[in-house]
Amino acid sequence: MFVYSDELRVKRQPMQRYEIYERNVDWLKFWLYKQEDPDRAKANQYKRWRALRTLEEGGMADVK
Repeated sequence: MFVYSDELRVKRQPMQRYEIYERNVDWLKFWLYKQEDPDRAKANQYKRWRALRTLEEGGMADVK
């Protein structure tokens, strides 16, 4: 979760909106296409998402 101290629910500042949109696109590419942006600044988000993928795959194995 990202909290911008100077913004409410609706983000009006262009840079903050850009960051939100970029994270959304990264999330979709990760889950739908298994693509990761090599930008080192994004390493932590991909670490969390890989952990979620591992949990999800493990959960599916239990169902089968």
